Amino acid sequence: MKSKILLLTILLIIGSASLVCGESLFATIDYRTCLVLHPEMKDFDFVSHRFTRPQLKRNEIKVMEAVYERMTAQQKVLAPKIDALLAKQSKIQETISKTRLNWTLEGTKLAQLKISKDEIAKRLDETQTRDQKKLDKLQDEFSEIDKEIVNLQDSIWKEVFLSRAETVEKLEIIVAELDATIKEIAGQLKVACVIDDTLSAPEAPTEVQQNIPENTPLWSNTAYQIILKSPLPEPNTFTIANHWAPSLMKTIENLSFQHLAHRKDVGSLAATVRPAKLFIAGGQDITEQVCRALFEKYKFNSYLIDSLIKGIKMFRER
Repeated sequence: MKSKILLLTILLIIGSASLVCGESLFATIDYRTCLVLHPEMKDFDFVSHRFTRPQLKRNEIKVMEAVYERMTAQQKVLAPKIDALLAKQSKIQETISKTRLNWTLEGTKLAQLKISKDEIAKRLDETQTRDQKKLDKLQDEFSEIDKEIVNLQDSIWKEVFLSRAETVEKLEIIVAELDATIKEIAGQLKVACVIDDTLSAPEAPTEVQQNIPENTPLWSNTAYQIILKSPLPEPNTFTIANHWAPSLMKTIENLSFQHLAHRKDVGSLAATVRPAKLFIAGGQDITEQVCRALFEKYKFNSYLIDSLIKGIKMFRER
């Protein structure tokens, strides 16, 4: 309830400012619908969370059979490399586990000595501090191997899908264009603020899926691709296509209805390239200012405040 009152208060403040400026109060938008229907989203595969390579004809069986054969051959070539990397990871994990187990054993041994608890804690801390650098290095090595495995697995699908980096880059362009269009329309209509009427609070952004699921279908075009390739007649022209146009338009309506079921998936998808927003255009973000005021009210250490503010900024800019 308090959050709703706060939101209404903010809206009233912004609304008052808008009236002074002679602008309309607010406009609303279903952002996710706009995103899922962005023309460039026609190539987005909601199973793999990647874009299909535009030149690939996934609806042609012979083409995809050849692609599948090459993928299978590539998978066989890469399997030993991936297995070797997994084995290396296993050894690293074993070393990490043994090191941490040694801490427990060390604590047990120290507890049997006639020394104070403070001395035991001191010696354990020294041991853990000494070992932690080694563990950090091993953990970094483990993560690097993980990335290498993901890249190798990704390469198997490179004929079908854009890479993760390419997918994120394309999403950034799409989201930026959509946001710019919203602001442009808002300016034309003299609207002060545009609100995402899904009222979705910012959520932790999901990473673009690391591994493409093995059950991702190869022979498929997205519903949106089918919609955009529909053989509708040109307006104000009279051809035989006019006879089936009404039926085709009804089919497109049904397909678009089915495609919009994906709108539930694109909220978190957009958050991979920019923070989720309630206000798409207009309105000043005061998150950092409010948090800083609270931190100072509770007399947090100034270094702690700076670190927390940087953490907030990093999260929201992901």
